[in-house]
Amino acid sequence: MKAKLPDTPKSWVDSDDAPKLDEAFFCHATPLIDDKPASRAQYAKAVRHGRPVGSIGFRPF
Repeated sequence: MKAKLPDTPKSWVDSDDAPKLDEAFFCHATPLIDDKPASRAQYAKAVRHGRPVGSIGFRPF
């Protein structure tokens, strides 16, 4: 069992380091497969078929 002591300081997270990816980001971003623009259908198929993590992504608008 791993329990923290009551006086253990809380972890500090810089809110600027990881912006929230909300629905607006995904609606306006360009899906990428191997750094080339792709349709949303192609992107969804690539994700379902388990493409390597680095080969798919989104380019911000």
